[in-house]
Parts: sequence; structure tokens; C-alpha cells
Amino acid sequence: MKLWGLFEVGWATLQAENSTIVPLWPEECFAKICATNEWSNLEPQHIDLQDFIDKWIPGLEGDNHLCLIFPTPSDQGMIITPHSLHHDLKRELSQYE
Repeated sequence: MKLWGLFEVGWATLQAENSTIVPLWPEECFAKICATNEWSNLEPQHIDLQDFIDKWIPGLEGDNHLCLIFPTPSDQGMIITPHSLHHDLKRELSQYE
């Protein structure tokens, strides 16, 4: 399984209320349609789900970043903490075991 982000030299982020927010998508096509405006030079890049859980979640938590889940041009997506995302991913993955 994979997650998708937008990447060029670094990963796409947003700034809001003194927080850095990392947008994430479940499929490449959704990330691609969001590669507009300030992100127009960025390309979708996959993130292995296990790497995300093992490396990204601790890093995002340590940096006090938030996650923006599944934004689209017509929907803002949902901002959650990395801890909450980890919990949600573990619960979802348990259904496939």
C-alpha cells in the first residue's frame, strides 16, 4: 500500500496558524490534480505505507507537523495529527489481516 504526496526538491506543505501541514492522498491521480498554483512544479510521488508508519509518523510528530488528508480542488480535506493518522491507519490495516 502507498500514500502519495507532491514532491520536487522537498515535499509540498502548507502553513496555517503556526503549523506546517503535509498534504497526503490515497492515489496518485488525486495528488496530480492538486499540483497547481504554488505546487505546479511538483510531481506526485509515492510513500510506502510501512515507511510512512515507521519513519514519517515519528518525524512528523517530532516536528509538530500536521497531516492534511485527501484535499482536492473541490474539498479542503481533513487536518489531523500524525498520531491520529497512525491510529486510523492501524485500525484500517487490521481489517485486512
